Amino acid sequence: MKFSYQWLKDLGHFAFSPNQVAELLTLHLAESRVVKSGKFAVLEVDLLPNRVADAGCHLGLTRELLAYEGKKFVYPRIKVKESSEAIDKYLALNHQSNLCNYYSARLIQGVQVKKSPSWLQQRLKDCGLRPINNVVDASNYIMLLTGQPLHVFDYDKLSPILSDSPKREIIIRLAHPHEAITTLDGEILELSTSDLVIADHKQPLALAGIKGGQAAEITQQTQNIVLESANFDGVTVRKTSRLHQLITEASWRFEHNLSPQLAPYSLELLAQLIREVSGGEILAGVLESKKRSSKKNQKNIIPISWSRWSNFLGWSLSQSRIKQILTNLGFSFIERKNYLLITPPEFRNDIICAQDVMGEVARLIGVNNIPLNAPLLTSVLPKENEFWVFKEQFKDWLAAYQLEEVYNYSLISKEVVESVGLNNSSRVIKLANPLSNLFYYLRPSLIFNFLENVQHNLSFRNEVRLFELGKIYQQGTDFSEDEVVGGVLSQRQAVSEDLFLEAKGILEDLLKKFGFSRSDYSFASLNDAWYSSLLKSGAILMINSKPVGVVGISNSTLNNFFDLKNDVVFWEIKLAPWFTEIKAEKYYKPLPKYPAVSRDISFIISSDVLIDNILNAMQSASPELLVDVDLFDVYRDEQMGNKQSLSFHLVFQSPHKTLTKSEVDQELDKIITKLKHLGAIIR
Repeated sequence: MKFSYQWLKDLGHFAFSPNQVAELLTLHLAESRVVKSGKFAVLEVDLLPNRVADAGCHLGLTRELLAYEGKKFVYPRIKVKESSEAIDKYLALNHQSNLCNYYSARLIQGVQVKKSPSWLQQRLKDCGLRPINNVVDASNYIMLLTGQPLHVFDYDKLSPILSDSPKREIIIRLAHPHEAITTLDGEILELSTSDLVIADHKQPLALAGIKGGQAAEITQQTQNIVLESANFDGVTVRKTSRLHQLITEASWRFEHNLSPQLAPYSLELLAQLIREVSGGEILAGVLESKKRSSKKNQKNIIPISWSRWSNFLGWSLSQSRIKQILTNLGFSFIERKNYLLITPPEFRNDIICAQDVMGEVARLIGVNNIPLNAPLLTSVLPKENEFWVFKEQFKDWLAAYQLEEVYNYSLISKEVVESVGLNNSSRVIKLANPLSNLFYYLRPSLIFNFLENVQHNLSFRNEVRLFELGKIYQQGTDFSEDEVVGGVLSQRQAVSEDLFLEAKGILEDLLKKFGFSRSDYSFASLNDAWYSSLLKSGAILMINSKPVGVVGISNSTLNNFFDLKNDVVFWEIKLAPWFTEIKAEKYYKPLPKYPAVSRDISFIISSDVLIDNILNAMQSASPELLVDVDLFDVYRDEQMGNKQSLSFHLVFQSPHKTLTKSEVDQELDKIITKLKHLGAIIR
């Protein structure tokens, strides 16, 4: 934003040079620089959005500079000389919309529209505005002075209320359906019924707070003018300006929520200036209307104790110095014994709490002048998030199995859900307002994203090994949002059973790494209806008899949808129950005193029998003495049909004594009996 240095100097009567002004503003307000030197020096200031409403004008910037100098700014006096004739004889207001907080108008008769004086033109040029005529230039000048956008209408172009009456009416309303306006630059805009307009009885005269229309444009023939100064709703102005792609100086200022107090003051300044540069008589009285009590008019009283200042600022500051700075910045206060009751000035709508007030004092003194002191408050480290650490460990260990991490969207397509017939499932959550059919449901499982990953990656490589930590969403009696870890294994020309065993082995190894013993978990048959609709075969992972996840092979329906020729092994584990079991109290056994005895056993059994069922049978046959079981050989052959040969390494050990050969043989016989019940043939 550009500012005239000479204009600032005329208002503040300070002795700063242009470069000194730029340096002061940079240190205390915003990044500033001199962009034009010489007689008509110009400053450019990069104001932050929260300071545009008060410092985005020459009066506001002068107020800041005088505060740095230790002085209080005094506003220019207004002397409006009115005629004896009253305004309400010729003009009326009809305020219909709550989107205008305040509206005021004056009427001047007998003006002469011509070129502006050279000093006025120069001020506008310094700030980047183009001079037009003395009436329009005067309104732009006051806007640059106070920050309040203003507008001027040709009174004689307004439609009379009655055909036989000279009286006109200004109407503040929303645009009618199919209504249009031709702007000052000749552009025709089709208005929305949410657009706020200034109108007469026939047509819109201006887009409120944005731009005027040709219907009441000021020309060389204009003699009688209506001056408008209002406070429009910033959100409405922004929406309308973006809707019509019409961003103006006025709309930009209103978007930053100007103080309603600026409007009446700026109107008086404009009337006085137009009378000076254009002549004419100012009719007596001001038409004003307030549609609602604005929150911006409510006083915000902020109490701050004296002890709080040093704690916040980091150094001691005298009470008199604090009060002087607040006074120079326009704050008012009531002094109590141990604290101040501080009221921000009307033009500072960004001051809402004690930190804002104390920050203003620090800013004025200069944060670069704050002494280097150790913090007064002791720092306390946050408590370690154990669940986050648990997840990071999970990822590190999964990466060690040569699995690559992926991140997928939490939304899946309508087609993939319908392909497996889950679109009518009560567990699937449909978005209330989906963006497209590609993002139609919240994912109830990671498998849908994984299969799409496999489809893309198998086009470039022979093997895909992926994992993801993410969330799945399901609907039961209530909505559930579970954090899960999942993975997929797929390989060209690979045996799906081998990949399944590898995935199962990864899970078992993870269980062991997290401290679970073999008796803590098991793999049960896939009897879950939900996962059965996604997998052609698999097993449910149980920890302490509680289901926590699944491992299996994707079914042909899903494979066909994603055009996959190879089986994909998928697993998915809920992290919360896994973590809960890890956090549970654990009991430790002393190291064994007596030696272990090893035996190997081989047998032929149906391929339909789960390895986990075999392990459970062995463990139940000898629960006290069988301490370890390892599968070390699997043999399959076409001649064996639906059977396989398995070999296990068994370890027996007693905590009380050294086992004899006959005792081990007895335990082995119990195990063989159990295996025969499963259909095993001992070799």
